[in-house]
This record gives sequence, structure tokens and C-alpha cells, in this order.
Amino acid sequence: MFRVISATALAAGLLFAAAPAAAEPFGAFIDLCVAKKGDRAAAQAAATDLGWSEIPKEALGEAADDDLRDAVLYINFDLASGPTTDDAPVLLLTGWSDGEEMMGAESVVVEVCGVISPDLDLAQAEERVTALVGERAAAPDEGRMWLYSMDNGRYVSEAALEEFAGGEIEAAARQRDLYVILSADQDGTGVLMLGAVRSVLRLREGL
Repeated sequence: MFRVISATALAAGLLFAAAPAAAEPFGAFIDLCVAKKGDRAAAQAAATDLGWSEIPKEALGEAADDDLRDAVLYINFDLASGPTTDDAPVLLLTGWSDGEEMMGAESVVVEVCGVISPDLDLAQAEERVTALVGERAAAPDEGRMWLYSMDNGRYVSEAALEEFAGGEIEAAARQRDLYVILSADQDGTGVLMLGAVRSVLRLREGL
């Protein structure tokens, strides 16, 4: 997943350079990704309602990657008119990945929703994520990670699954949707990504 993020951040560099810093990207991550439970369509619709613009795929070039399928990027201003003084450079990235390819877990898919911004204060964001969803799990090479599920609107830590053993993930996902938050610094650009781990069986049953 982080290969996609790195290439995307690079491809969006010119758009970032055009936008002044003002807004707080962590709020966008919560509103567009966490609150929408990683639902790509819901995140995209919310971004559109906020006046964000979809970035044409041809503008991304090398950012396309098989790790993230059907990748869609939005930026937080109208591309036709350009940024205003109230806009900060924030990208919304959505897509999905095969669970077996991403974490060795068959029978799951991972919906991906995240924000990318050079104005994202990662240290502060990581503290806020921990306060929101619970203890941090073991950090992957690229950044830090949190695992959780939801129970009647309450965040429940799933740090016990931090080793990402495929069978354990599959068994847990058959009972409940799981969520993974990853944070990373990509050459000075802050990244927060939410992966919603969904059981194929539960999706077929409409759960």
C-alpha cells in the first residue's frame, strides 16, 4: 500500500505546491474515512459535497499500482478555479486491495481510504488516533499501526491481531468488520490511511 502512497504523493507535488497551508488534515481523515467506516463511495460523495475535485487519472502517471485497485484521488479545492486562501493541500485517496495480497488473509477485501498532506502533523495525529481507537499495535517498517473494530458506536482495540496472521484475521472478519489505521511520513508528506477489512462472506450476505 505504501508504494502507492509514495508515488501518489510524488505525482501530486505540483498540486500541493499550488495550495497554501491553512486547514487541519486530521479532521478530513476523521470525517471522510473514519466516520464513513472506510466506505469508498461514501468518502467520495462527501468530498464532492465539500467541493473537492477528482484528479484525472492521467495526471498521476507512475502513481498507478496494482497494490491499490480502482484508485481515485480527490484534492480539496476546485481544479477549474484553483485553490483559495482558505484551502490547504489535502489529498483523499480511495481504492481497494485483495486481502491475501495485502496481509495473507484469504476471503477478505480491504477498502482503503486515506488523506495525504504535507501539513499533516503526524505526531499530533498519532496521539489523537490513539486517544480515539485505543492502543497502538506493533509498527510496520513504514510507520505506525492501530487495529480496531466498532461495537454500537464504540471503538474496540483489536491490537491482539497485530501480527496479521491470515487465519486469525479471516476468523475475526467473519464476525465483525475490522479497521486498520496506518501513519507514515513519505519524504515530508504526512499520510494517514484507513483500511476496512471486510469478509467476502459477510459482504455476500449483506452484513
